[in-house]
Amino acid sequence: MKNKKKSKLLFGLILSISLIAALVFSFVNPTIHGAIASLLNLKEAGDVPSHTKAIKNNGDGTYTLSLDVKGEAETTIKKANVVVVVDLSNSMKSNAVGTTRTAYTYSEDTYSSDYMYYNASSNGRRVYYRNGAWRTSDTDNGQRYNGTVYHQPNRISEEIKALDALVPSLLANNTEEVNDIIEISVVGYNLNSFPIISNSNNEAAIKNAIFSQRTSEGTNWEEGIKEGLAEANALKASEPDEAVYMIFLTDGEPTARTGSTAYTTPPNNASNTCRATDTHCEVDAYWKHWNAASDDARTAANLNGSPANSLYTIFTYGTNNTYLNYLDNLTHYAYGQDGFTSATIGNQNERNSKFFNATNTTALVQAFTEIAHQINTSGIGAVEVNDGTTTEVHVTSGKVEGGLIEVAQNSYKYYLSFPVTGSGTNLTSGSEYIKTITNVSGNTFKLTDKNNNEYTVERVPAYVVNSNGQETTEVNNNLFKFEWTDGQNPFHQVNPPAATFENDAVDWDLKSLGILKNDVTYTVTFECYPSQATLDLIADLKNGTVTYGEPGPNNIYDGVWDYIDKVGTNDYAVKTNTEATLDYDDTRTDGSESAADYNTVT
Repeated sequence: MKNKKKSKLLFGLILSISLIAALVFSFVNPTIHGAIASLLNLKEAGDVPSHTKAIKNNGDGTYTLSLDVKGEAETTIKKANVVVVVDLSNSMKSNAVGTTRTAYTYSEDTYSSDYMYYNASSNGRRVYYRNGAWRTSDTDNGQRYNGTVYHQPNRISEEIKALDALVPSLLANNTEEVNDIIEISVVGYNLNSFPIISNSNNEAAIKNAIFSQRTSEGTNWEEGIKEGLAEANALKASEPDEAVYMIFLTDGEPTARTGSTAYTTPPNNASNTCRATDTHCEVDAYWKHWNAASDDARTAANLNGSPANSLYTIFTYGTNNTYLNYLDNLTHYAYGQDGFTSATIGNQNERNSKFFNATNTTALVQAFTEIAHQINTSGIGAVEVNDGTTTEVHVTSGKVEGGLIEVAQNSYKYYLSFPVTGSGTNLTSGSEYIKTITNVSGNTFKLTDKNNNEYTVERVPAYVVNSNGQETTEVNNNLFKFEWTDGQNPFHQVNPPAATFENDAVDWDLKSLGILKNDVTYTVTFECYPSQATLDLIADLKNGTVTYGEPGPNNIYDGVWDYIDKVGTNDYAVKTNTEATLDYDDTRTDGSESAADYNTVT
């Protein structure tokens, strides 16, 4: 159990923010009377991250509150073990999407199991080199084939080549003096599962061990994840102070589980039953296979304790969206989402940030590169912004019923910002994730990321916030800000996590994003306004029918005056929020849970 401690300094990889700040509605004109602006600069590991709370008067009786937090991440040298779970089902011998089929001149030295071989350049049938000759079936005595042979890389060979993006990146931290900072294990699965290599820091040995494996029938996710967990738990037992991460790969749907090898479901008939002629058939087969693997996947995501961060999944070379969704659904379940059923499994959700869809080798390399970067990176993560509002303040009876303010729960918007230099349309990126910024027209820009992926976004003004927490009309031209509406942006290929209103608080849970991107600011905004009960109470105060600070008949105003300030002789300001706190873990320091108060200005 981690020790809880109070601190204004410690911060790092695992952060839980609770922003419940004291902002104020003033009923002088009415205009904003005061607000909070907590602007703290993060300089090194252990400091509190930069975060801001601001308020803007919309001029129509409503106000926009914004809360942001700035990501900070750094490459760190920390001991860890990585378990790669490789799909070795027969479909991994299929040709890899995005590769080219070319004519092949046979020689025994160059014939390789890394390729699929065909009798035509397109739409050709498979041929096999067996017993000294090309044959039309995978047997030593099959019919001979004497025509031109074409070959194309298969999925497993391309997957192993793509490991060049993962293995060297992870092992790069090892030195001659300390060669076990990162160690890699590999397990394989098809119908069954099996260890391939354990706890290795030898790049060639890791890839050769995978190359030596043969594929077989079946895609048993349950077996694969259990084998990965067995290896992970053995590593945790021998090296309890080191983190363990699991990378699970598959190119298709689960077709087996312990006790069942059914890979077909009943045909679409009224009885929804398997007929005697339906081989390998089972009602809801895929759901049952998926369900058998789900709890082990959740265990894998929690290998390093709370918050969950240890499981990555990659769908490789597949083209079936339903099967792809199975793996994304499994990832969502692993990270805490419940409610999946046989009727909903396979439906598309917002993509989980730990799930990658690698349709070709380039995408697979990018997935491995991003995973290696995340494993090697520490910073601000597991972020949760919670803004407790004075909707929770109630009186027991009388005129003031309900909360002091109302929150427009359909008004949430999300933004991402990053540093730039230059002016107008001539901008240079100050972000490590973005190579170039190109103006398309007006405020429309094309952002090109480090992998040469392009995203078109609309730039919006990043207004300066003054020391009272009020948003000014001055624009910070050193920030490029755009609204985050979907997964089409260079920082996160997922939709923004949705803010919610629960227990009289606005909650924005960013934990699913893992480590926040370095020097990227994450912002949520929402609108609020004084409730009718508050307007009635202020009117009674100004008319003298209610005395400020008095409990009122039957103590109906107990607790209310804590959130209403008297300003001058007969003006009043209502606070929109109750308190400001910051809870977080810092794994760059001692990893213990901490808490800090926000400085408030009203």
